[in-house]
Amino acid sequence: MSTEITKKIFLSLGESKNLYSEITPNAVSASKVSWSTTNSSVATVTGSLNKYVNQSIGTVQAIAHGKATIKASVPKYIPGVHLTVAEVTDTCEVTVLPKNVKIYLSPENVEKWKDMPGFGFYGNERTQMKALANKVYQYLSNHGCDVTLGYNTEASNTPAEYAIPRKDESNIMYDSNPNGINLHVCIHSNGLDGTAIGPRVFYLNNDTKGAKFAQIVYDELFNLYKKSFPNAIKTDTKNSGNDYVELRETKATAILVETAFHDNVNDAHWIIDKMDSIAETISEGIIGYLCSL
Repeated sequence: MSTEITKKIFLSLGESKNLYSEITPNAVSASKVSWSTTNSSVATVTGSLNKYVNQSIGTVQAIAHGKATIKASVPKYIPGVHLTVAEVTDTCEVTVLPKNVKIYLSPENVEKWKDMPGFGFYGNERTQMKALANKVYQYLSNHGCDVTLGYNTEASNTPAEYAIPRKDESNIMYDSNPNGINLHVCIHSNGLDGTAIGPRVFYLNNDTKGAKFAQIVYDELFNLYKKSFPNAIKTDTKNSGNDYVELRETKATAILVETAFHDNVNDAHWIIDKMDSIAETISEGIIGYLCSL
């Protein structure tokens, strides 16, 4: 006897959603399913029966932003004895997002600069990071986040990264400040000397919110990276000072994600081969920060 429910849902504050327990075998009464939550201050759950079919419903209510785990449990029986010896449980991770938080994604727009090209198969940073940012955008949008993807249709030939606007370009790339953005996320790949590896995440001097945001995203991204490169050593998130004008000039809490090093052949392959996973991981880091507010 077992039960199965949806594994992950996202809610906004005050929103509710039903989970449906699929019971095996079908002959078992849905009334035997019990529902519970690991964090009732974030999300509650109330069980009910569908009177038309043999189905148990768990109605999840979002109480506060954060994470909770909803459990659906049924008794386990010894065949032919009908003696309860344990419970079989399936779980759903619930993420409750705060309302009215605006996210801005800013992929690299510099195309012709000394460390922009990767290897032949990589192309250039601008092209790859636009593709990655698009995937982050889709993930966040699909999970109910208010997110804007900003980039120019034309590449920049200057190394400077500005928040608003680049006067030497035909389109405004960074429109974060005029639009009440709360979280500003720059998405880049890195270049140094061909030997450096792994992700880095930068934040502005003395920005405690930025430091926290950077650490959460970095931890998620490094954990993914280490699955491919077990010998990788974790580094600190980086206090960028005034090195990145985009961080300095953006009013929102801002971080700059250096996904990995495009001038290292293994990292360059990793960015391309794992782009879907990288996008999901960066998105989960952003969501993780939202839940921590």
